Amino acid sequence: MSLDSDVMPRAAPDADPDHHLTTGGEVGAAKRRSWRHPSRRVVLVWGVLLLGILVGLGWLLSWSSPVPIREVKVIGADEGSVDQVLAAADLSEGTAISDVDAAGIQERVLAIPGVQGVTVELERPWTVAVVVDERFPFAQVKAGDSFEVLDSSGDVIRTSKNQSKKLPLVVATPETMAGTLGVLAELPEPLREDVAAAFSGDNGTYSAWLSGGTVVQFGSGTEIAEKARVVASLRRVEPKSINVSVPSRPTVTGQLKLPKKNVDADGPPTP
Repeated sequence: MSLDSDVMPRAAPDADPDHHLTTGGEVGAAKRRSWRHPSRRVVLVWGVLLLGILVGLGWLLSWSSPVPIREVKVIGADEGSVDQVLAAADLSEGTAISDVDAAGIQERVLAIPGVQGVTVELERPWTVAVVVDERFPFAQVKAGDSFEVLDSSGDVIRTSKNQSKKLPLVVATPETMAGTLGVLAELPEPLREDVAAAFSGDNGTYSAWLSGGTVVQFGSGTEIAEKARVVASLRRVEPKSINVSVPSRPTVTGQLKLPKKNVDADGPPTP
């Protein structure tokens, strides 16, 4: 056998030894570009899906939602009338939000004495709030065998068989009622809360009976803030009556109780 016949022929060298590397690199780069820069069709599909999700969430969190109510709360009402507002709203947990009759709730709650405004709000996702604008009790008047509870403008909120211990009793004529309530409204809250009864005279004067038994004569309905300041300072001596018709020259009657430091100063010297 000849030497040439035992030699295997060599493969022809590749004209471009880096060809397979170049081709593979271009494919990888193309894939990376397609991942980083998705096609318009992919972007459009994702946009439609996202829009659909947002629309669906908006529907679920709206008054058209079939989601059941889990909580009903009352905002702005006096503690004593919360149960009355809830009963008038007639909303029970488990009712679908889409079945809530907001207009009907407003009509029923507005029929409660003392309520002058109401709105029904959806606190997403499943709470319904009844927001009440309520006229708060300010004073009371005797009406036959009952007592009418008034707001600060004199409108009747409700009628009660029993006299409230927390509200001043107003004794006034229809003509002097507004003036008497106006005097009460100008008093500082601590003093107003201590008024057991307020009276109006035929001559346009006003007076009050404090819970401690002191009678205060305000005179006319002017300078009430200054008169109230004087009353607050004179109450410390526990007078029977205080007249602040002229606040710069007040008068008091009764067995006065002097402050302890004054008693000590006027007493006999200590041996």
